[in-house]
Amino acid sequence: MKKEFFDKIVLHYIWITIVVFTLMIISPVLSFLTKTPFYHLQSYLGIFGALLLAVDVLLQRTVFKAKYVYLLYLISFIALIATVRTREFGIKDNLFSIAWATISFSLFYSISARIEKEEFIKTMDMYIHLLFLIWSIACLVSIAQFFMDIGYTYVINPLAEDVSIARQGFLQNRLFGIFDPINHAAYISLMLFILTLYEFRKKRKFKWLYSIPAVLFVVHIILSGSRSAKFSLLICSFIGFFLLYRSHFKKVNFKRTVIALVLSACFMVGVYYSIRVYSNGLSTISSLLNTNNSKPSDKDVLDRNEDLKDNFSNNRLAIWKDYLDNYREFGVIGLSPGNYMKYIAKNQPNLYIVQYVKTNFPEKFAAGAIYHTHNGYLKVFVSTGYIGILSLLAFLLLSFKDNFLYVKRITHVQDLYVFSFLIVISGLISAIFDQGIFFMENTPAFFFWMFAGLIMNGFIPELVNTKKSV
Repeated sequence: MKKEFFDKIVLHYIWITIVVFTLMIISPVLSFLTKTPFYHLQSYLGIFGALLLAVDVLLQRTVFKAKYVYLLYLISFIALIATVRTREFGIKDNLFSIAWATISFSLFYSISARIEKEEFIKTMDMYIHLLFLIWSIACLVSIAQFFMDIGYTYVINPLAEDVSIARQGFLQNRLFGIFDPINHAAYISLMLFILTLYEFRKKRKFKWLYSIPAVLFVVHIILSGSRSAKFSLLICSFIGFFLLYRSHFKKVNFKRTVIALVLSACFMVGVYYSIRVYSNGLSTISSLLNTNNSKPSDKDVLDRNEDLKDNFSNNRLAIWKDYLDNYREFGVIGLSPGNYMKYIAKNQPNLYIVQYVKTNFPEKFAAGAIYHTHNGYLKVFVSTGYIGILSLLAFLLLSFKDNFLYVKRITHVQDLYVFSFLIVISGLISAIFDQGIFFMENTPAFFFWMFAGLIMNGFIPELVNTKKSV
C-alpha cells in the first residue's frame, strides 16, 4: 500500500470519526440509532482505527515520529497494567477507553506528521463546514426550546448500562437542549466557534455567512450555563487577541509586548461584559415570550446562583478532596480508567463521592458509577498513578516550552497556529473542571489531540528550521 494513499485514509478516518461522535452527542440522533444496526458505529470506528494503527506500526511507523508521543504511549501502557491490577472489576470498559486513548495519541496526534499542512487544511475545510451545518441546526433547535420554555426528561439510550433519565430542553435555569452531556456540547460549540473565526479570517467572499453559526454557537454557550466554557472563552479571547495583535509588528520589544498584554486584557473584559449583556437580553426576551402580560419578570431565568448558593464549586471541592485523600490507593500505576469507580465503591463505600451517587442516582450507582473526578488531570492520576500523571505533566511542560520558544522566535504567527492553539487551550481548561480530554472518546477530545498534533508536528518543527538558517 502506497504511503500517500494510506495517509489519506487515516486523514479521512479521523474526520469521519469526529463527525460521527458529534452526531451521537445529539440526543435524538443517538435515540434513533439505538433502533438500528448503526448503534455500534463508534465501536466499528474503534476497531477500524486499531487496524489502521496496526498497519502503520508494521509498515510505516509514522505514529512513532510525533513529538514526545512516547510519553503518551507510556500512559496507555500503564493504564493497561492497571487493568490487570483491577481485573476483578472487568476488562471490557478499560480496553475500550485505552484503545480510544491510544488511537487519539497515535492517529489523531500524529496526523500532521504524515500529512502536509496544505492537504490538512483542504480536507478540514470540507468536513468543518459539514460540522458547522450539523451543529448549527442542533443549536437552533435547542435555542428554540429555550425561548419556548420547553423542558423534559427521558432515557436517551435504553441500551446503555446506565438507563437513568437525562434532562433535555430548558430546565433548572440551564439549556440542556438536545445534547447529552451538556458540558461536552458547550465545548463543541466553543471549539467550532473558534473555527468559524478562522474561516472568517481566511475567506475573501461570503465571509458574513460565518457570523450565523458563530452567533448560534456563542448563544448556546451562554444558555448552557457552563461556567467552564465561558471561562475558557474569556481566556481564549485574551490569548487570541494577544497573538493576532502581536503578529502585526515586524519586530517585538518589551514595550510592544506590554501594550499587547494590556489591550488583550481590555478585550477580555469587553468580552466578559458582552456575555453578561447578551445573557440578560436573552433572559428578558424569554420572560417576555413566556408571560401573559407585556411586562417581563424581574427574575433572571439564567441565574444559577440559587442552585449554587453556598456551593460555588458545584460539589467539585468535596469530590477532589475525596479523591486526593485516597492518593495512597492509586500508587505507582493507578486503578485504571474503566475500573477506578468500582474499586473505590467497594473499598471506600463511605466516601462522599460514593454515597452521593448511591443516594441520588441509584440507577447510575447500580451501573457501577460514583462521582467521577471532575478533573481530567486528576483522572489520569487516579487511573495511571504517579507514572501516568508525571508522564502527562512532562508532555505538557515540554510542549509548553516548545510553543513559548516558537512564539518568541516567530513574530508573525499564522492564523492556523493561533486558532489551533486556542482549541488546545480550551481543551486544557476543560480538563480542570471536568473529565475533559484524557481517556475520553468525544469530539472535544478528538479536536484537542488533532490540533495539538498540528501544532507540535506541523508548526514547531519550523522552529528547528529557523534555528538552522540563523
